[in-house]
Amino acid sequence: YLPDLAQRSCTAVATDHIQRLPIRAFPNPVKNLLTLDTKWALTRIQIYDLLGQLLKTVTDEAFPLSIDLSELPAGTYVLEVFGEKNASTRQLIFKL
Repeated sequence: YLPDLAQRSCTAVATDHIQRLPIRAFPNPVKNLLTLDTKWALTRIQIYDLLGQLLKTVTDEAFPLSIDLSELPAGTYVLEVFGEKNASTRQLIFKL
């Protein structure tokens, strides 16, 4: 049984207020230490696997511009970085 989706209403989500945060993450691929280069003040950094499972969060007030990824196995990960005023970005990271 499939519901009649034509009878359901949808609510649009406004994304105009979200800014893309310019950031450079290197080296990529990374062995152990990932370095972030940005002029923006960061508020949170998160690492996800490709299934969307959150593996690591960094929320220190004094953000490290280097993140230790040595505990993660080799693979592909999503780096999500948040800054002030709803700015964020996502980037693929490859771990050797």
